[in-house]
Amino acid sequence: MAESFILGALRRGRSVQQFLEPCGSAERPGVRYVEVRVTKGPFEVYLHAVEDVGSECFLDLSEFPPFDPDDEASEFG
Repeated sequence: MAESFILGALRRGRSVQQFLEPCGSAERPGVRYVEVRVTKGPFEVYLHAVEDVGSECFLDLSEFPPFDPDDEASEFG
């Protein structure tokens, strides 16, 4: 992701997400991604791990279920 794109989005108050890597296994695939959010103070950075339940019609990572639902930190970033 280009730095100018990131800075422009953050200046407009939008969050930015970047895919990091796959996680899990072939039987239960997952995705790790990072999100930077604008707050009233400094930026907040979240590391997410979600189940890869996507398809051609369902691509929104933020709607995917947490990879480990028992790990509250992963569910909320």
